[in-house]
Amino acid sequence: MEKIAWPSERVQHGGIFHQRNVNYSQETHDMIRSLMNEAKLTMMQRNKINYFLRQGSALPQLEMQRRKLPSEEYEMRRAREIMDRSRVVRKRSYETIVKSGIFEVEKYVPKVISRNNEKVKQQLQERMSGMKEYPELDKIELKTTDKHRKNGNRFYSNDRIAELLKEIYERIEWLKEMNELGEGKKHRQVIDAQVTERLREIKSIEEKLAKEKRDGLQNES
Repeated sequence: MEKIAWPSERVQHGGIFHQRNVNYSQETHDMIRSLMNEAKLTMMQRNKINYFLRQGSALPQLEMQRRKLPSEEYEMRRAREIMDRSRVVRKRSYETIVKSGIFEVEKYVPKVISRNNEKVKQQLQERMSGMKEYPELDKIELKTTDKHRKNGNRFYSNDRIAELLKEIYERIEWLKEMNELGEGKKHRQVIDAQVTERLREIKSIEEKLAKEKRDGLQNES
């Protein structure tokens, strides 16, 4: 076969589009093989390098795979799981949906509140079980005896105070039950007004009784 002459005398054989072949020595072959073993290349990469060594061409630049971060590996695994599930998704039957328990509603069990009325009244009187919503109740004392009173007006006044206290406690108890049901806010203003009105009447009766007591002591002296 006739050898083709290089057309240019000024430009050497080779160049960008026609690289000159190189005869790699045996030492170069051995060194590159040892480097390939250390780099743990794949068989495809090894075959590619060996091909260029045999041809005498320039060795290619290998693109080493970047090691994936744990977060990237987790995202890839999750994506594969989602894709696998999407391939097997089927329309569930009504019986299957019912058996899954999605239509089951938790049975409502009302809160059991056991009350001792006398104890509750006492707790309400002592700052409404610690809430102290009506501190004026702590100052009210209902006396059943008064040696300085000789007529029946004292008994009427004390009975009226007891009646007003009963009405106050009934309203406080009712408001407490409404609070437990979540409806106390819209009734609070009315109950406060009623309780305040009865406390004002109790205060008026106590002032009247105190004045009569002072007058009685002055008369005895």
